[in-house]
Amino acid sequence: MKNRLLMPALLTGLLSGLIACGPSVDVDEAAIVIDGSSTVYPIVRQGAELFMLDNPDVPVAVNFSGTTAGFRLFCDQATDISAASRAINADERALCEANGVTFDRYQIAIDAVAIVTHRRNTWIDSLTFEQLQRIWSPASEGAVETWQDVDPAWPDRPLSLYGRGQDSGTFDFFTTQLGELRQIRQDHVGSEDEEFLALEISEDRNSLGYFGLGAYHRHWEELRLLGVDSGDGPEYPSLESVSAGNYAQLTRPLYIYVRQSDDPQRLTDVSVFLTHFFEQLPQWIPHTGYLPMPPEHYRELVTRQSSR
Repeated sequence: MKNRLLMPALLTGLLSGLIACGPSVDVDEAAIVIDGSSTVYPIVRQGAELFMLDNPDVPVAVNFSGTTAGFRLFCDQATDISAASRAINADERALCEANGVTFDRYQIAIDAVAIVTHRRNTWIDSLTFEQLQRIWSPASEGAVETWQDVDPAWPDRPLSLYGRGQDSGTFDFFTTQLGELRQIRQDHVGSEDEEFLALEISEDRNSLGYFGLGAYHRHWEELRLLGVDSGDGPEYPSLESVSAGNYAQLTRPLYIYVRQSDDPQRLTDVSVFLTHFFEQLPQWIPHTGYLPMPPEHYRELVTRQSSR
C-alpha cells in the first residue's frame, strides 16, 4: 500500500467549518456573487468568510450549482466569479463571447478524484483503473450489478454506485478520463451536492462512489478511501502521489473565472477580494484536503491584482 493519506483528527473541525462557516449572504445584497463548482465551493466559501471579517462592507454571496451550470450563469452575467473543476469548453466560451463577457482565469489548487466506499467494506482496498472503467461503462448497465461481477473474489452483494450530477465538472472530468465525455451508465445516484453523496455512501454498505478529494477529507471518519492501480500498484491521492505523477489519471486543476466588469466599483471590489483571497489561501488550503500550488504561484496571482 503506497501513499495512503491519513487525515489527523485535529483537522476535523476545520474541515467541517469550510461548509458551514458563517451566515449566508443573499445574492441581491451582495457586492460580489460567486457560483459554480461544488468541489471548489468550500475553498471560495472559506475565502469569502475570511474576506468579510476584514471587509464587512463588501458582502460576498457564495453558492454552488455545478461547474457546467455555473458557467451558464457566468456567461449570462449573473455572477462575478465562477468556480470550476474543469476548464471552460468551446461552447461556453462562445456563449460568453456572444453575451459580451470577457474574463480572466486563475488556477487556485489541484484536486484528485477520490474513489470511496462504506467504511466497513471489508473485501476491497483498491481497484485497477480497468475495473473502474468497466464498472462505470454504459455497457455494464444490467451486466455488472454485483461486486462479484467485477471480481470473482468479492462477495455476491449488490453494487450501489454514487457519483456526480451532470452539471458537475467532476462528472465531465471523470467520464472523460474513463473513456468518453458524459458516457456513463445511468443506474447510479448522481448529485451536484458532495455532502449528500457522502451521507448516502456512508449509510450504504454496498456503496462505491467518487467525488473530489476535499469531500473525502471532510468525511474521512465515515468513508473508506480506495487506491487506484494504473499498473504499478495501488496509489492513494495525496500531495506526494499527485506531485510524483502517480495519480495522474484522476488529478485535475481547480479554477476560478473572473468576469471583467464595466462597473468601476464592482471591478474594485472584486480586485480587493482576489488580493485578499490569494494572500490568505496558502496559509489554510494545505489543511483542507485540496492540494496547494507552489507558494510562488499565489504570490504571482497577488502581483497580477496589484498591477491592475
